[in-house]
This record gives sequence, structure tokens and C-alpha cells, in this order.
Amino acid sequence: MINKKNIIAISIFILIVIGILISQPILSKLAQSAINKNWPPVSFQERQIESIKISSKSLSKITDPSFLVTLDQNEVEVYLQKELQRLQAENKFSFTLENKPTIIFDNQSINIDTIINGSIKDKNVSFKGHLQGLISLYIRETDVILSPAFESIEMEIINVSKLILNPSKIAESINLLLKQYIDNINGQIEPIKYKIPIKPLGTPDQPGESINIQIGSGDDEKELALPPVILTATAILVDRFGLHIMGQLDTEVVSSPEGDRVVNEDFNVYSDSFYEKGIIAFKEERESLQKTGIKISGSFLNRLLYPVIPKVSYEQRRLQAIKQSIEEFNELKGPDFSVFLSQDKIREELDKEINIRVQDLNQKGLAKVGKVNIVLGNQEILAEAPVSGIVSQINLGFQGIVKAASAFSTQSTEENLGVLISPSIQEFVINEITYQPEDITSVFIPTLPSTLNAVLSEITNNFNSLIEPIVLSTEQPKIGDKNGEIDFAKATEDLEGLEFSNPKFKFSKLYSDANSILISESGIFLQADLNAPNLPERPSLPPLSIPEDTESATKAYKRYSQRFMELHNTTFGSIEDDVIAQAAMSVQRFSSYFNSIWKINSPQIKYLVDYGPESFSDKKISLIEKPSYSCNPTRDCSRKSCTRNPCKKENSCSRKSCEISSGKCDFDCRSCRTIKVGGYRRRTCVPDIACEARKLRCNANEETKVGECKARENLKYGECEARENLKYGECEARENLKYGECETREKLKLLDCNRLKEQERLACNAGRELQNGLSSIGDIGKIGGKAKANGIITSDLSSLELSEDAKNIKFRPNLSGNIDVSGQMKFTPFDIGNILVCPVKGAANFSTKVSLPTQTPSISANLKLATEEQKDDDENTLDLAINISEFTLNAKLNPPPATALLQENPHMLVLCNPVLGVPAVGLSILGEAKALKGDDLIRALGGNKLSGLFAGDYKYKLDEISIPTVIPPIDFEISDDSFLAIPSWTEKGIVYTVKRR
Repeated sequence: MINKKNIIAISIFILIVIGILISQPILSKLAQSAINKNWPPVSFQERQIESIKISSKSLSKITDPSFLVTLDQNEVEVYLQKELQRLQAENKFSFTLENKPTIIFDNQSINIDTIINGSIKDKNVSFKGHLQGLISLYIRETDVILSPAFESIEMEIINVSKLILNPSKIAESINLLLKQYIDNINGQIEPIKYKIPIKPLGTPDQPGESINIQIGSGDDEKELALPPVILTATAILVDRFGLHIMGQLDTEVVSSPEGDRVVNEDFNVYSDSFYEKGIIAFKEERESLQKTGIKISGSFLNRLLYPVIPKVSYEQRRLQAIKQSIEEFNELKGPDFSVFLSQDKIREELDKEINIRVQDLNQKGLAKVGKVNIVLGNQEILAEAPVSGIVSQINLGFQGIVKAASAFSTQSTEENLGVLISPSIQEFVINEITYQPEDITSVFIPTLPSTLNAVLSEITNNFNSLIEPIVLSTEQPKIGDKNGEIDFAKATEDLEGLEFSNPKFKFSKLYSDANSILISESGIFLQADLNAPNLPERPSLPPLSIPEDTESATKAYKRYSQRFMELHNTTFGSIEDDVIAQAAMSVQRFSSYFNSIWKINSPQIKYLVDYGPESFSDKKISLIEKPSYSCNPTRDCSRKSCTRNPCKKENSCSRKSCEISSGKCDFDCRSCRTIKVGGYRRRTCVPDIACEARKLRCNANEETKVGECKARENLKYGECEARENLKYGECEARENLKYGECETREKLKLLDCNRLKEQERLACNAGRELQNGLSSIGDIGKIGGKAKANGIITSDLSSLELSEDAKNIKFRPNLSGNIDVSGQMKFTPFDIGNILVCPVKGAANFSTKVSLPTQTPSISANLKLATEEQKDDDENTLDLAINISEFTLNAKLNPPPATALLQENPHMLVLCNPVLGVPAVGLSILGEAKALKGDDLIRALGGNKLSGLFAGDYKYKLDEISIPTVIPPIDFEISDDSFLAIPSWTEKGIVYTVKRR
């Protein structure tokens, strides 16, 4: 730099010419002022002070340092030595360095001490000497200013070929001049400027360019525009530790008042101020700032990135995931549905996904990612992998470790069960940098990893906000076919006379209205509530406390994990060690859902009755039920006990106490004084006669008042006692009257009851005589004929209810219907004498209805796996069957066949009845006799199903039916891979086994 201008050589040449041409006496006559006027003197100390003052002013503009670049003295010295050797080898100097120069950093200057040998060829001059100088440094705006100055120049030998002079004498003369006018020489040395290449940065006077960052790739690619960065202030420090450059970067110009810009010329003050700002900005000790390296301020990175890319730490995302998971867990009322993916399955899926991404990175040449280590637990999945790569533009290679994590919560809709994954980069650490620059920047290579790691640590949370959450979802579980319905037509195909009123059975959609997720060392668990219209309300589970900060998140997760797994194992059972993936629906919710479906669809079954006409053979008629009588008196003739309420005296009378007022007449009736006796003072007291008289009068008055009080209170007490005695007497008289009336009434009732009891006993004895007469009757004739029946029986199935454990079904249907019965009866009577008179032999037509009253019989039913014949064609479906056992309906014939027969053949009503005397009629009125009934004729026909229709009380048997129910598999995708969850039936409910499509 200095050598390019040949300052030293020119100066020496000028001095030699002066020394040769001008003698010492002549020089002494020159006026010093004239020399100073043409060559203004500048000492090396002034150059140092100027540098300190300018640097101090620049430092005062730096209010928040953004970067610090430090070059250790040894590093700079090595570089400068190499540069000097290179320049010398290229003949850039008119002299050579006899040995390695001594370079010292301090006081805002670089000090150089060296021995030089040189020549000025065109002047035939050669020389050897000792040179000491310095270069003071400062920065003005974007220029680094190097201000050289000589401290001393001492020549040992100067040879001038055309002058016959002693070289030592010449050197001696020159040295005198150099010593006297070295400051004038310094004044002619111009400072050297080096422009700092700051693009794309700007300056306060000329704003820079926006910085565009490409994020993502393909369809997800987007561009972020960071604001222009301005270099607002820069300062340099040169001390015994090396060279330090500090600067402030901003996205806008923030000017500080001129008065705040401190200017001083004390190097120690400036140095302390410089380091103090660095310690605050970079949070490192002074010793650390003195070592070679580059420091970047976190506050600057925040100012640059935060307006465009806010900070989102992984701890915040994990806290939010735990909070959301616990909040969702607190909303659970079941749970009803569970999904489990083992850690091995997760690693397998993640490995495939990561390999795809890694191959993409490798193909693009961006980076190489090694084996990824995945760890599950604490509501997160952690991943760590070695990373290496090359920045081809500058041939810079790097190796490091990237650590990432994903926090999990749930995000579901009515259509899908969803899991929200919030990935974040936890740490990106660069362990090694390979870079071979050819300039002084090579000294930063060893410290570059720590510099980049500090920057990455600051900006990681910014770029986490650019990582979009990932939603994985699976279809909500369905029961039925793809359209959410089951066709029950198959259930009636093989059952003659049985029809469903609505064979297309609609299933309401199940959806998740609350769900929660747990990431543990075993794998991922998802639990959800399932809801649908008409399902019963349930209370929420006891709530867990929700963490408010990252410190309490881990403890909250432990409580949450424990409660989550307790609930899972109780509801769905524990997960076996070899299970890779599994889903389950609780048997309790399946039962509730199943029951609600029956209520919503309100199914009905029609039983079609169509029998006959059918003939039946003649049967003998016997009296099945003969009149019978019970002659044991049953009437209860006990009498009621009469009582009276006791009368009580209230004893509410009292009297007030009368006493003399305490202390009222306690007068002190002594008169006391102090007298002197024999030189001693003594106190003496004598009675006060007037006082004693007042005391006697007071006591007499008080005794009179007490006497009057007692007389008054005694009178009041006597009046009260008289009133109480009168009330008591009135009560006694009233209760005695009521008791007497009760006794009279009960005695009359008892007499009448005993009379009726005796009358009934006599009538019963008379009835026995009729019974003895009828007992001799045997068969009374024969009956035969033919009949037919047709009609409809309807059954409401909505009351079918599956038990909580789904092992049994409670079925109490509402049954009703009507059946028409008609036919002809042939009757052949026997001769019974005068006991039973019947018509002559003949045939009688009749018609009647079987009326099925609405009834709710308890019917046995269950839910079991379907038989092979009932199963669906799809082997992946779960086929169940509702099995309803055979049952009997109670029917009432209206009118009963005997009644219909007599109504349509009135002559039989008179002729075919027992001859009952007056006593028997009386018994019928009393309701004590079980008289002969017309049904005795019909019951002789008992046997086959058709003849049973003629009984007055009819029972109709219905055969067993089986209703199929289909649970389909669930299709879902993870990372573009298709899976199928195949249902199976267990004691805990429906369990899904997952396999790849």
C-alpha cells in the first residue's frame, strides 16, 4: 500500500539530494517556518490521536452493535509478513527487507520496525538503514482509512556512485535532516482509503436492496421479502490483541443526536467503551471478544426477521400441544374409539417418508442426511440426524447435526378423525467447516462453526414459524354399507309369512365431537368420543389441570399420560407387545349407538296368518271345570280400637322476684380528720349523726317497695293459674265425649258383620248340594267340524335394546293384530236327563275375531357372530347377527267361539244350559260359584294349531328370526400409503387390525 507510492524511497532520495547539494551551514540559515509552510509537519502521535478521535465519534453512533469481526494480532502479522514477502518478490519495492519486520499492534496503530537495503537505480544511489513507523486506522462511513507515519528513519550507509564521499558521512548528514524534518515528511504522506464492499447492504444515504428468500419447493414454494439492511455505523479498534471491527445494521435509519456522540483522544477510554458495548451486545466476556472470530447480534437478527417471520419456539408448540390435548381430554365422556400405532410402525413410516425427502435433497445437491434416529415420548417425536453438504458457489463444505421435534394434538371434523402435527427444528449444530480461501478470511475458518451455530440458534425459532403443521386424518367409523344403510330383506327371505315394513335400514353417521392424543414411548394413542343423533347424554370425565407455561408442561404431561392410559386400558384393554397397529370401538358405545339406531328407524315386522280351511275329527265333550264352593268364612269381623288424646296443663304461669336494690343505702357515715399528737400526725374518725338518720330512712323506704311488689306479683300469679285450670277441664270433657261416640259406633258395626258372615256360611252349605248333583255328569256329547283363519300381527321392534356389554338383548316389543276365524261346528248331544238340556243333533255355523291386545312380552335375544350362511361376501367385513328367540303371543277370541256359536244359533242358549235352581242363581250373584261355561264345549278340540284358535284364551307361537348387521372396514392413508382397518369382535368391543393395502 505505502510501498506502491514508493514513499520511503522518494523521501530518502530527496534527503540524499539535499544532503549532497546543500551544506549544513546553508541549511541552518533556512527559516524553519518556510519549510513548515511548504511541508506542514504531522507527527506520528498526531496521526494516532486523530485516529482515536474519529473512531471514538464513530463508536458513539453505535447504540446496538450488530456484528464484531476480530483478527488476532498473530493472524494479522502472519498475513502482513506474507504480503510483504510477496510484494518484495514482485519487485514492488526499491529496497529489500534484510530480515522479518517486527509488527506490533497497539494504540489504534500497527507499528512496524525493520532493516532495509535499497537503491535508486536511475540516480545511482544505494542505501541501508533502520526504519520505524506506524499505520493508524479508522473508519469513515464505508471507507477504511490507513494513515501511515514515520516514527524514525536512521540510515547506516548511503553510496552515491558519482560522489566521492564517505558513505557513513553522507548517512550521518542525512540522519540529522531526517530527525529534524521527519514530521514534515509525514505531512506529505496521504492517507490510503479502502472501500468496504457492503452490497447488498445499504447506507443511510443510499438504501440497499431487499433480500428475497425462497421457502419450500414445488407447489409449496413461496418467497419472503426481507427489508433492506443498512450499515448505519462502523468503528475499528486496534489494540495489542489484534484488529476489531464493530458495526450496526438496521432496517431503517435511526440517527442519534450529535450531543450523544462522545469524542475523546484517550485510547484506554475508547478501548474500554468499545469492549463494553461488545460485552452487552454479544453476551460474552472481554477475553472472548479479543479472539479471532465473527460475532452476530441476536437483536439485529430479530429486527430483521421478526416483522416478516415471527419467532415460534418448539417449547411453545409443545406447550400448546399439551394444553390442547388436556383440554380435549377434559371434554371426553367415553372414550368410545381408540387408535394405536406402535413406535416400530411409526419409525417404519417415518423412515420411508424421510428417505423420500433425503433423496430429494441429495438429488438437488443441497445436503446429505445420514441415518435418522427417532425417539417417541412426552407428547412429541424427536428426530436427530447427521447432515453434510457443500455450498458450491464458494466451495464451502460443512458437517453437523440437525435435531427436530414434532408436537402432537388432535384436529377432527364430522367426516374425519384428525391428528395435528406441529414440526419444529430444535437445533442445527455445525461441527466442522471445510474451506480453503486464498486471503486473510481463512483465519476465520476454525471459528466459523461457532459463529454459524450462534446465528442458527437465533434464527431457528423464526424459521420454525414457516413450517406448516401437518394434518393426518382417517375416516370416521361407519356401521353398515358404504351408503350408511343395511338391507334387512335377506332376514325375511327364508321365513314364511314374515315381512319388514322398512327393510332399508338407515344408519346415522357417527362423528367425533371430542378426542385426545397421547405420544408415549410405546407409540401413538388416539382416543375419541363418538356421537350421533339420539345418543344419550353423558357427563364429562373429572378434569385435569392445564399447564400455563413451559416449566409446568412436563409435569402436566405425566399426569395426563397416567390418566390417559388408565382410561384406555379400562375401556379397550391393554395393548399386547407384538401389536403394530390397532383400532377399537368400545362395546358400551357400540351398544348405545346400536340402540339409538333402532329407535330412529322404528322398525316393524308383519307376521301374516293364513291357515285352513282345516277339518278336525269328532271329540267327546266333558265338563272340564265343575262348580266348586269354599265354605270357610272369610269375612273379617274385627272391630276398630277407640282412643282419646291426652290433655296437658301448660304451666306457663310465673312471678317476678322482688328484692331491695343492692348498695342503694350503703352510706359511709364517718367523719375523719388528721391531728398531731406528740409530734406525730394521726388520722381519727367519729360517727356522723345526720348521715346515720338518712341511712335509716332510706332502708325503710326500700322495704316498703319490696312489700308492695310481692303483693302485686302474687295477685297476677293467681289469675294465671285459674285460666290454665279452666282450659284443662274443657279439654278433658271434649275427649271423653268423642271416646264414647266411637265405642257405640264400633259395637254396631261388629254386630252387622257377624250377621252377614253367618248368612254366607248357610248359602255355601246349600251350594254343595248342587255340586253333588253335577258330579255325576260324564261325557255330554261329541263335537267336530272345520274352520279357517287369516290376518296380520304387527310387532314394533324399536324397543330392542342391546346390553352395555353387548352380550344380551332386552326385547319388549309392542305387539298387536287381528285374525278372522270362521267355520262350522257339528254337535251330537248325549241324553243327560234333567241336569243338562241340549238341542237335537245338527250343524251350526260361526265366525269370530282373534283380537291381539297391545302387549309387551319379554323376549330373549342376543348379538352374536353371523353364521357362514349369513356372512357378507366381503371377507374384511365384520358380520354380526341379532338373534330373536321364538316366543308366544297371548290372544283373546272376541267373541269366544262358544259365544259366537250361541249368538248365531240362539236356540242353543236356552236348551244347552244346566238346570239351575234359585239357590244356584243366588250364588252366581254373590260371585262365589265357578259356574259351567260354554268354553267347556270348545276345549275338547285342543291339540293342533288350528283347533287352538277356538279357545277363548289363545296363544300364538312365533318362530326364531335372525337379523344381520355388517361392520365395514375403514380405509385410511398415512404418507400416501393406503391402509385397511379390519374389524373383529371381542369382549371389549370392536377391534380393528390394520394392514397395508
